[in-house]
Amino acid sequence: YDTMTEVYGERTLTKTPSIIGHRGNPSQMPENSIEGYITAVKNGATEVETDIHLSKDGYVIVCHDGTLNRTTNYNGSLSISQMTLEEIKSYRLLNNNGTVSDYTVPTFEEMLVALKDYDCNIVVELKAYNTGMLKAVSDLIDKYDYASRINVISFYGDMLTSLLDIRRDISTGYLSGSLSSWSSSAELRENFYNLLSAAQVYDSSINISYGNINKEFYTLLSDRGITLWPWTYSKSVA
Repeated sequence: YDTMTEVYGERTLTKTPSIIGHRGNPSQMPENSIEGYITAVKNGATEVETDIHLSKDGYVIVCHDGTLNRTTNYNGSLSISQMTLEEIKSYRLLNNNGTVSDYTVPTFEEMLVALKDYDCNIVVELKAYNTGMLKAVSDLIDKYDYASRINVISFYGDMLTSLLDIRRDISTGYLSGSLSSWSSSAELRENFYNLLSAAQVYDSSINISYGNINKEFYTLLSDRGITLWPWTYSKSVA
């Protein structure tokens, strides 16, 4: 073949991009709800992102915040870690217009069961520094055979290394803030190597806030075969 076009054809995708439903599909369904995740997949998401905490009685709970106040009709002062599953299930998720839905806060197990037969992967953020949840998460991954479908991320690097001490067969991603400001390629490269060094400590991918990312930075990563998972992505760097 003389050209790559002869091999692949015009405008051919050689790698399918990931479409990630952040907290499900919150514009149409309550965020972090089973119904929201299923809606996201039906709307084209190849992956869904969720957030987890551990309840007082040891259940892995799907919720972004450490409390239920913003996302449900609960208005008390307890955190999720101070509530039992029964207490958590007594409240209802809010729609994005503030009205109360019929849906309850799901457990991580309920989410895995609901998505088992859908063609999607799951990005799981460990929201709290609580090593007690790691074995529970690992056991659920095994119970429903999700090892190849899970990517675990966290701002707590030690949580990721503790999880990898339990098992090495899942992908992890270290979350961090945006790149430091830079005014030259040399400064950008210094930022890049500082970020790379931090992520390598935790054997993880690069998961940074999308601020200050540009095409040169992305090229530094792609040339080295390193994946970039910016959050929450809202602009093009091409």
